[in-house]
Amino acid sequence: MDIYVYYRVPEANTLMLRPRLQSLQQSLAEEYTIQHSLKRRPEPSEGCQTWMEVYHQVPEDFAAALHKAVDDHGLMALIRGERHVEVFVDVDTCA
Repeated sequence: MDIYVYYRVPEANTLMLRPRLQSLQQSLAEEYTIQHSLKRRPEPSEGCQTWMEVYHQVPEDFAAALHKAVDDHGLMALIRGERHVEVFVDVDTCA
């Protein structure tokens, strides 16, 4: 399964958030041997950028580890609103 997480980041917080998020993704990638990426929408809206974290082929217990890592890295203090988590599976694996 793949996990997609999107949220809004006030433009003033992007320089503080990026290194924390890169550290989080790197540590999870090493622990779980997964691929990840970080994306954002090209244009800001209402003073915020929309960012998306992508985690590919993650194990079942990954979502809990991700939630803990977000807390450990203090990400919520730098975003506006919630982190929206979506889980997708390959079409081949769907019944």
